[in-house]
Amino acid sequence: MKIREKLYIVAGLIILFALLKQCENEPIIKIETKTITKIVTDTIVKTNIVEVEKKVYVEKFKDSIVFTDKPSETTTTATQYKTKLESNNATADIVITSLGEVLNVQGTITYPEKEIITNITKTKNASGLFVYGSTAINNFNSAEVGLMYQFKNTVGVMAGVNYNIITTQPELRVGILIKL
Repeated sequence: MKIREKLYIVAGLIILFALLKQCENEPIIKIETKTITKIVTDTIVKTNIVEVEKKVYVEKFKDSIVFTDKPSETTTTATQYKTKLESNNATADIVITSLGEVLNVQGTITYPEKEIITNITKTKNASGLFVYGSTAINNFNSAEVGLMYQFKNTVGVMAGVNYNIITTQPELRVGILIKL
């Protein structure tokens, strides 16, 4: 087997290895999602009476109130207001039932607020194997194929085979790479 044929086989194996290695070295993407639920208390800043007062009939018991459709001797006439309370970040639709005049509506609105935090981490290999090829620009009398291995993105080593067409001799080359 001639040296030229051996060089083609070596170059083909290097390229095949590099393509297979490249397919398995996809960056690792890690997604972490964390949901935090906080209880928020907000002050009422605006009171809107949506519906004007309406007369309703209620029957009072020891610890409850029952609404009735018609007045009777056991019912009391009450006033009912449909109100919308607004705070900075929430609204509440409420119904106020009163036996007298409502002078003021104050208070706070408490509600759960969810905060979703997503962290995306993309990890690339710090070290890696590279295939290179080179040739002279001014005359095409030699071609070189080789491998470079980079350690922790700082230093690398390289080795390759150069075939000169004029001298028909292969040359082995080695080198070192230093990150500037």
